Amino acid sequence: MYRLETTENKLIEISETTFTDNDIKERQHIEEWIRKSPEILGEDLLIIGHEYDKFEVNEGLDLLALDRDGNVVIIEVKRDTSGSNVDFQSVKICILLCQT
Repeated sequence: MYRLETTENKLIEISETTFTDNDIKERQHIEEWIRKSPEILGEDLLIIGHEYDKFEVNEGLDLLALDRDGNVVIIEVKRDTSGSNVDFQSVKICILLCQT
């Protein structure tokens, strides 16, 4: 990946890094960035809730949004692959939302 240096009209290579290397946290950073600017996900979303944990079971979701068509969008933030069961977590939350 490259960054454009406009003053000299040249490309500067950007070295690869990770969220962990930069001490970027899921809730403090990534989730907050999405909550404040959901367009970074590439869709027109309206965030309607965050850190929602009012289910009768021990499940919660990071961000809840609506898309332009009124569809519910569940956003689960993981900064690495350690949360490999996130798909199942989202499905369980979807089922819980449909029951309420």
